[in-house]
Amino acid sequence: MLPIMLAGVKLQTPAIVTPHVDEVILGLPFLEDIRIVWDHYEKAISFRGKTIPLLCMRDLSKCQR
Repeated sequence: MLPIMLAGVKLQTPAIVTPHVDEVILGLPFLEDIRIVWDHYEKAISFRGKTIPLLCMRDLSKCQR
């Protein structure tokens, strides 16, 4: 289990580790289970009443998902 902190709340999620991905990718089932609301227009998520802005860290040498 991978421990994560989101808006000051400690959570755990199953994780798969690979040398081919150097960032955490949270799956849709996990995001649905914790009731994330994703606002694509504002580029933010809401979790337990808190709005969390999403950041884009572009590295043009890597594949874009």
